Amino acid sequence: EGTDVSTSSMSLTRNSANGGSPSFIFNKTRGTGIGSDTIVNNGDTLGIIQFVGNDGQNSDNVAAWIVGKVDGTPGVDDMPGRLEFYTTADGSNTTTERMRITSAGLVGIGTVSPAVRLNVFNPTTLGGTAGNRQDIARFEGHVANDGMLEFANVRLASGADWQTTTFRIQRRIDSTRMGYIDFGTGSGSGAGGAGRDIQFGSGEGRIMLQ
Repeated sequence: EGTDVSTSSMSLTRNSANGGSPSFIFNKTRGTGIGSDTIVNNGDTLGIIQFVGNDGQNSDNVAAWIVGKVDGTPGVDDMPGRLEFYTTADGSNTTTERMRITSAGLVGIGTVSPAVRLNVFNPTTLGGTAGNRQDIARFEGHVANDGMLEFANVRLASGADWQTTTFRIQRRIDSTRMGYIDFGTGSGSGAGGAGRDIQFGSGEGRIMLQ
């Protein structure tokens, strides 16, 4: 604890004529004594980096943390691991997992069970009114203005089931949404069902091709 950078910082320096670097190591065993070599279990926490701020009364509230855990069955020379990233929402003092990288290299955002290399999940439920939108992902760059490609679920007609929704990929310039492609625009998921249809539309919602 200190009052300036020099008294509240930590630095590790390695001086060696090779490519090696300093290391900060967290090590966990299930032993009960110093020097124990007792294997850890799947799901065990191996280390936590916590980010904490004082709220005017104490420093007990965590704003964010990064956690390393065992992610599979460990064995001799076999230690599968994952990283979990947590943040605390405004108005709360409880962290929530936002992202994880599994031992298989799968990245999950909004899901603790990613099934592909990048698995993004919006945990909210799409509203039942026509025009409701559930944004999932956005890719953005600068093209004189801000150019974006948005991925979202959209409610085409009022209802509560998937058959009144579509998955939409849409271009956006600043705040204006441009042309889009809708996937699955009707009922029926079987062969020939409208749930397999694709349509193209303009920014103001006119259907250009179906």
